[in-house]
Amino acid sequence: MFARSLILGAFFTALSIAEDAPRAVQVVEPPQPFDDGRQDRVISSSEKFTITGGEAQDRSTVAILAEEAQNELLRLTEEKGGRKEGEAKIPINITLYGKFGDPMPRRTVAMEILDHESSGYELRIDVHLCRGIEKEHLKYAVTSALIYERTLRSRQDQGSDTAFVVPPWLVDGLQEATAWRLNQSDRRLYQAIFKTGGLYKIDEIFSVTEPTYEDIDAAMRAAFRVSSGALVMAL
Repeated sequence: MFARSLILGAFFTALSIAEDAPRAVQVVEPPQPFDDGRQDRVISSSEKFTITGGEAQDRSTVAILAEEAQNELLRLTEEKGGRKEGEAKIPINITLYGKFGDPMPRRTVAMEILDHESSGYELRIDVHLCRGIEKEHLKYAVTSALIYERTLRSRQDQGSDTAFVVPPWLVDGLQEATAWRLNQSDRRLYQAIFKTGGLYKIDEIFSVTEPTYEDIDAAMRAAFRVSSGALVMAL
């Protein structure tokens, strides 16, 4: 219970100290959805996620991965799924674009927050399939969406115009903490980063924004994830 309180506290602390940012993460000129002649969709087992576009197998795979990301987050925070009575429902819609082998856009996975005057907030994740389903990128976006969704529930009726953003360290840290608990982390990576002094300092972790996170290379991203995971697990 104590660990849960600290992790949940990290959610709201991170959101409260976050720098102003656009409410939407825009996909630059997204390609047209891959049309297989049908308008099929898949609703995940918890009914939290709706997946459209792509082939039936793609939609099913994405639904499974989205549920997996949600269950991992719930286990880490020791929470139960579902909404409390009176809380607004924030839909999370995942749209699949393109097909394997298509030219690659600037970003293959991006999340957007939509604010509909009539129906409230909607969280949308756009996934381009030019490189297939990128498991880690997808689960990163789903985890971000779930953190936003938790906060947006209480904002739905408040009419707040304050911009906010979920920082990369929180998402990466939660994912790495989950992987550590499930014994899926590469301990050798930790040893190598510790030996070379490659860990990020606290101020460096907090200074990484979504745009700068997208630009760092694979080695630095691994160091950032390990550093973020260590921070979250220390809370």
